[in-house]
Amino acid sequence: MTDVTLPDGTVIRASSIVDRREHDPTRSFGLYMDHQWRPSWPAEMIDWPDFGLPVDPDKAADQIEAAYARARQGELVEVGCVGGIGRTGTVLRLHGRSRRHAGIRGRRLGAGVL
Repeated sequence: MTDVTLPDGTVIRASSIVDRREHDPTRSFGLYMDHQWRPSWPAEMIDWPDFGLPVDPDKAADQIEAAYARARQGELVEVGCVGGIGRTGTVLRLHGRSRRHAGIRGRRLGAGVL
């Protein structure tokens, strides 16, 4: 588990499934790309297979943008997949670019182009 500070100062927690904590008083919200997380706290799941692309790219873009908005407002948002590297890193990359580029849809999430 690592708290990542984006270029605009927004902090987002990047986690792998081995970092999963049922009770984490610092976490406000979670955005997860693997159903193994089974969050019992406020969270959303993106249907995004490992080594693949989101099943519904537009819905995934909405979920990522909403989570980033929460983080910008000061909530601690946790982003995670199984390893905490691939899909999690992709979401962090999109968060880091979305302020500079008027939303992540322009990054062609469904086509796999960042």
